[in-house]
Amino acid sequence: MTIIDDDSSSLQAIDTVKRIADSHKVKVTFGVIAKRLEDDPAIAARLMTFQEEGHEIASHSYSHSPSIWSRREYSDGLLVKMEEDLVKADHILRENGFHLSSFVYPYGKFYGKEYRGKIIDMVQKHYPVAFNARGGFNHSNNTCFGYVGRLPMRSHNNLSMIKLQMRHAMRKGDCWFVVLTHSGMANFSPSDLEEIIEYGRTKGFTFMTATEALQYWQKTGWQSMSVDQLKDFSLFDEGWDFLYLHFFTFLFAFHVLVFLVVIAIILIKKRLKNAQKK
Repeated sequence: MTIIDDDSSSLQAIDTVKRIADSHKVKVTFGVIAKRLEDDPAIAARLMTFQEEGHEIASHSYSHSPSIWSRREYSDGLLVKMEEDLVKADHILRENGFHLSSFVYPYGKFYGKEYRGKIIDMVQKHYPVAFNARGGFNHSNNTCFGYVGRLPMRSHNNLSMIKLQMRHAMRKGDCWFVVLTHSGMANFSPSDLEEIIEYGRTKGFTFMTATEALQYWQKTGWQSMSVDQLKDFSLFDEGWDFLYLHFFTFLFAFHVLVFLVVIAIILIKKRLKNAQKK
């Protein structure tokens, strides 16, 4: 199991994740936006101490710009801009002393099989492993190391869903289970992260950084699936991800709707009965 915390948006945010990781004796991978380090060198200095203690720093691009990394239509020119952004981040992060071997895709979803494959191939020229932002877990026969799936943990709504996926993964045997957090976001819950770590321990998960896990799976003979074998991202997948993230909100809303419908039926029947009496 690998925990990747994206953005490194403030000292307070990354310190919170580091405190939780240290208290549970696990190592975390921090996906870093390089421009953020230019804006606040204190974050770079703090992350360097994290790296020295065994945590991993991954590139999360230079800009995290939606105009570059979050598009439904792509072109060769945009692919060039993506690589320029990635290379710029790589230069800044390495200049700050970080050892890089993994990449976290900004926004994590690509549309259109042709350019999705080109983007993944481009990133793999620079990094042996890269992570998206989709659900599911990675099994030895369905994993592309250029596009490793992560389960987003953005609110308490889907905590039980993550546990369900963890149990499912364990039943499937060898797997790489990756969790996505955003410690700088308002809906990040430190207690949820702790609960997932504790639950993982009870289920026998071993916690590794991204690079440690990659090296482990390569030693055990995992073969990276080719880009051509990846299923394209569809509107159905988009809808499923949205439902997954807000599962319990939808469940609550459904029960409220049922309750209101029942009350409405009772009131209508009562009114019709009174009208018949008159």
